[in-house]
Amino acid sequence: MYHNEDRKDAVEQEMKYLHDLQLVQIIISEIFRRKSIGLVSKNEEKSERIELNNLLHQLTEIPECAEKTVMELLEYFYRKLLNDNTNETMFNSIRSKLTKVQNQLQDEDLSSEQIKIKLQEINRTIDNQDCSVILYNLNKILKLIRPLNLQEIQRYIKRSEQTADLIHDKDIVLLIGITGSGKSTTVQFLTGTKMKETRVEICSRKFLKHITTDGPINNPGLIDVKSSPFSKSETRFIIPVTISLKDIFGSYETNEIILCDAPGFGDTKSPEIDISNCIGVIRALKSCKSVSILALSSYQSLGDRGEGIQQLIHILINMIHGIENRLNSILYGFTKYPSEIDIHAVLFDIKASRIDSDPLLRSNTALISILNDMIEKTRIDPIRIDPIHGDIKNIIEKLKNLRGIHYPDEVFQFSINQQTQIIISNQINRYKSSIIYALKHKNALLSYYYSNQFKIFSDIIGQQSTEDQYKDSLRLINENIKEYSHKIIEELDYFLKNHHQLKNEDIQEYETAYKYIKEIQEYFQSDNLFIENFRIRLENLNSTRDLFHPSIGIYLENLHLIQNYFQEFRDFYIKYCEELYEKFEYNFGQSFEEMVLNKEFQQINEILDKIFQLIPILNDHLNKKIEKKYFEIIQIILKHLEKISIESKSILLRPNLTENDIKSIENEFVLLKLAKETKLFEKHIKNFNEIYNELIENLIKYVDETALRIEEFLNQNSYYYFDSIEQLIYQFELIRTLPDMELKTNRNFYRTIELIHFSIKKLRNDIQ
Repeated sequence: MYHNEDRKDAVEQEMKYLHDLQLVQIIISEIFRRKSIGLVSKNEEKSERIELNNLLHQLTEIPECAEKTVMELLEYFYRKLLNDNTNETMFNSIRSKLTKVQNQLQDEDLSSEQIKIKLQEINRTIDNQDCSVILYNLNKILKLIRPLNLQEIQRYIKRSEQTADLIHDKDIVLLIGITGSGKSTTVQFLTGTKMKETRVEICSRKFLKHITTDGPINNPGLIDVKSSPFSKSETRFIIPVTISLKDIFGSYETNEIILCDAPGFGDTKSPEIDISNCIGVIRALKSCKSVSILALSSYQSLGDRGEGIQQLIHILINMIHGIENRLNSILYGFTKYPSEIDIHAVLFDIKASRIDSDPLLRSNTALISILNDMIEKTRIDPIRIDPIHGDIKNIIEKLKNLRGIHYPDEVFQFSINQQTQIIISNQINRYKSSIIYALKHKNALLSYYYSNQFKIFSDIIGQQSTEDQYKDSLRLINENIKEYSHKIIEELDYFLKNHHQLKNEDIQEYETAYKYIKEIQEYFQSDNLFIENFRIRLENLNSTRDLFHPSIGIYLENLHLIQNYFQEFRDFYIKYCEELYEKFEYNFGQSFEEMVLNKEFQQINEILDKIFQLIPILNDHLNKKIEKKYFEIIQIILKHLEKISIESKSILLRPNLTENDIKSIENEFVLLKLAKETKLFEKHIKNFNEIYNELIENLIKYVDETALRIEEFLNQNSYYYFDSIEQLIYQFELIRTLPDMELKTNRNFYRTIELIHFSIKKLRNDIQ
């Protein structure tokens, strides 16, 4: 039957194929024409409205990127198509968005020749606002940069999960077949629903034959069962339909059978549908008590060399683990096969002419087992599905007697066609490239968004290879965070080690870097190693920076600047300042009162010099404590000097001075003179000379008063006062023993001596 590929019917098949292509082109042209002139049907409007709502939901989740901008453009033109509120201002912003998306596509390395052509087409038609053409091109661009719509897959799967509850722990019969094999029509037929053949006008004067229900639908399970005249799947999730056997066999039959209309496998129109079909069906089946299979083959999809049969067999192999041991649970049904076609002969010929002649196919034991099973089960009474004239009793009887597959959770597995698998790989690569782009541009939110999408996608697909690639992307992110953190720490460490003064603009740049690191670590719940590692670096630097380190000032300023921008280091800065003050107290915590009493002024002055040098370096960082300490020491010195001054004044108030008095004055006076001559406190105590000069003045004043008293006694012209004069001269001479006082009192002293000589001479003359 299939031996001669050059036979006449092959040419007829090719002509039919070309005719179908022309028909599809006419359909597409008609759709565009109707939309461009506003002839949008209610169903079309409903579909567009759903698309818009789904788009709006996605826009709330996605951060700024090319994908989002394309979706914003789609939103506008969907609204325009649906006559939603759009105005001239919005249209002008659309032009800027088009420019924006072109730049984003270039930056994100997503641009391609296909995308450029689509953008050119949009720019060409935008002035006419040909919404249909623009939406078509925008959706194509979105498909190129986002091969799979994850949210759409999730919506389909969620609906499948809701219906899966209806078949939980039930015995079911699952209808399996490629898209367009007639599963929905078969379910309608097997429920006993009356069917009829109609002609559906797809466009002007173009019709397709279609079998549909005739009259009211009595079985409520059929409400969601839809069939289409086109070779496309109308079923998006498992739909269980319960058939009461008494309605078919009579009242004596009390059992029921549950038929499950499943989505078509290998739906090439939409990989999202194909993925969600596979996942939704497998998840639902795993919760059943047992599963029997009715595998459908359509004559229309049979193919010139039995490709449709091979495709159906591959669906079964990929879906059912160890299928060779489960063939008793499978029946094969054949739809749209002409009555004159010998199904058994067709299958036998496929095996003989196609399978047996191909070593690769011949080595596939599972394929051979299933095909042999199909040949055997069609030998006598193949199941022909004839919805109009067929008898359902024989088919239902066979289904009723099938032994279902028990423990389906251990048997059924994820299955997907090769084309969809390629698209899955493209989507995985898209996630990876988007994550790399986001990491390169330090966009934490975008990194997290695509990583999270990748995680959801991996969980949905459930393939080990996908999970491994997702984990690889997580490792890439973590390594990138570590490398970037290390780079920033190294740069900061270099600044601090090499005594470079950080500026506000420098630290702001590092603050931005850290905010990114912190944000992305929070997103991915990784340890904040940046702060910990940088803290360790700082602690190592702290141990090498003592009070008198030449770069301590720059280091403290840098540390202060760091803690201003990095809250995590405020406690660290405060603690380090406290440690510095402890070191300061250790170095300068001695009793200065004792040092003053012990006259250790040289050491005190050296300490004051050191503290004075530290004031501009440490004072602002240690709450002015350095300056306070400095002035405390000066106050101690000043108090001591004031005490000297008061004591000297008190001694000099006495009418008669003793040697001890003079000795006491001499001790302080010598000390002050030494300090003055060596300029010991000149730098720190500005009025030190005033204190010294005040003491000199007080001594001179005392000498002047002593001379005056001597003169008063001499004027008495009596030898009775000579004892007093002698005592005053003695005090005069004691004071003159003090440093500098002999020179300063010479004139007064010798004048007083002359007065005494004169008085003595006069007194001698008077006696004579």
